[in-house]
Amino acid sequence: MSSFTALAQVGINTTDPQRTLDVNGKLRVRDLDPTGAGFSGGRFLYQEADGTVVGVGGGSDISIDSGGDINITNSGGGGSTTFVVRAIDLGGVSGDVDDLDLDLDGANADVNMFILQNSSNDIDLTGIQGGTEGRHIIILNDTDDDIDIEFNDNGSSLGNRILRFIEHDKLRKNNSSGRTRDGQGSVSLVYTTEVTGSGRWIAYQMDRGDD
Repeated sequence: MSSFTALAQVGINTTDPQRTLDVNGKLRVRDLDPTGAGFSGGRFLYQEADGTVVGVGGGSDISIDSGGDINITNSGGGGSTTFVVRAIDLGGVSGDVDDLDLDLDGANADVNMFILQNSSNDIDLTGIQGGTEGRHIIILNDTDDDIDIEFNDNGSSLGNRILRFIEHDKLRKNNSSGRTRDGQGSVSLVYTTEVTGSGRWIAYQMDRGDD
């Protein structure tokens, strides 16, 4: 019994193959079904400029299900594939709330919406701690009074302040006094350095919760 290894390049529709297999024409594959469900860390086929096909790693965040669909999991950057909501009890504070700590860089790194709860006191929100470039959060007023979103207020540290690109500044309270709609207001904010050169929260969309 003997074996023979040939080191050669094979060309299809070419007499000058440049790789182990050099196909001058279109490639057709009849069966690309996945070998099993939950396959992860696979590789994609990528064509370089000279036509060479190489494998590009997909990483552990990319998996293929039994039907051949690709699933991508976002596992970093303060994001999540699930919309995460968390209630925050402010403990009966009133007046200015400076540098509000929502633990954005800790336990609440993946939280998208914060429901603020508080007893019957007016609140003036001047800033939020823990902003990072591109971080997006939504604040919903579930307190017993209105929340004012203060514009670039010096009560908070410079990098925690809020700039408003919206007409209104007030989130209406959680109301059960017979309005035709719930009185809860909400505001969407994104953190960026693109507007001022230093970090700010940008309030860009608000539903005041009016009638």
